[in-house]
Amino acid sequence: MLKDFEIKKFDTVKWLVVTQNNNHILVNSETKDLLEIIKSSKENSQILENFNVRFNKEITFKDLQELLKKNFADKDLLIEETNFKKKTFLSLKVKVIPERIASVLSSPFTKLFNPTFFWYSFVLLLILNVIFLIQYFNLDLKNLEIKHFVIYTILLYSTMLIHELGHIGACKYFKIKHGEIGFGFYLVFPILYADVSNIWTLDKNKRIITNLAGIYLELFYSTILIATSIIINQAFLLLVSFTILIKSLTELNPFIRYDGYWVLSDITNTPNLLKRSNKVVLNFIKNPIFFFKEIKLNRKNIYYLVYGSLNFLLISFYLGWLIFKYQYKIIEFPSRFIESISVIFYEDAKISESLTPLFNFDNLLILGFYIIILKLIISYIMRKSKLYLTGMGKV
Repeated sequence: MLKDFEIKKFDTVKWLVVTQNNNHILVNSETKDLLEIIKSSKENSQILENFNVRFNKEITFKDLQELLKKNFADKDLLIEETNFKKKTFLSLKVKVIPERIASVLSSPFTKLFNPTFFWYSFVLLLILNVIFLIQYFNLDLKNLEIKHFVIYTILLYSTMLIHELGHIGACKYFKIKHGEIGFGFYLVFPILYADVSNIWTLDKNKRIITNLAGIYLELFYSTILIATSIIINQAFLLLVSFTILIKSLTELNPFIRYDGYWVLSDITNTPNLLKRSNKVVLNFIKNPIFFFKEIKLNRKNIYYLVYGSLNFLLISFYLGWLIFKYQYKIIEFPSRFIESISVIFYEDAKISESLTPLFNFDNLLILGFYIIILKLIISYIMRKSKLYLTGMGKV
């Protein structure tokens, strides 16, 4: 009836089911008992008898089959389910570094994930990088040339690989299976990813360390660049480290599906946090009286409502404030951005002529505005396309 699977403890009330295809399903204790009955029973009659005794029911085997189909469709558990596709936020995924090579590359970093050492060094590295950012924020970029831009680009993009090796290294330290490092698209944004889906089998504290492991190695890398810059007196290395720090702080944002989001999800033991919170907020907006009357106002529902509301309000405030304060700069930004980048390719051009105008606080805020707007538009189009295709299917 069911494919092979493993069951592991997740928290005090939930259990984690791991399928053959490495899909992870959270279930309650009753569902866990049902799966164990099926797995431990040798014959259909024994399954039905044990089920009826455990749940005090008197159903037929056909009823039990329908129950399984209803609850486990699209979960990668039913034997007849042969075309299962694992849900992912990435599209056009391509394997870049196979599992074996990723394991070898991450080996030098595994000892860094000892929990005690990790937390002390993570906090220390973050403080040091922020101090240097504040002290050297106004860099003198007048002498930067095209070769510095090339080195800057190489060093910055290598951070992406270092970040993913951090996640792989933490998996190795905690002795869980990991997958490859690959390339894919999150909405329209190209990113590297590491297949570390098995971290759901770890306890909460280890999952948090594994999710922060990428930022952790980025901060190590940034600190090394700062020290090198001071020793050889090269300001552009500080520019790389500052960019890495800004990237790391952005990744700690709990309202976007970056590492900070997964850490918050781990702290609260809440998979699909954003989806659940958005659903609660929509239900509240549609009928707040019904929400308070019919839905138990427990800590989880309050948490979902607060988190989802903050997510909506922060994005709305950010976009509204930018439109109010920078309306003309927002309109001019695309043409100015293209013009600044094109200067790089002029013969004998100084990088400062093109990059310096871009590296200021106002332009970083406006760039964030365009990224959020683009994400919202794409999400809306994808949602409408899905509804349209669903409607076509019903016809």
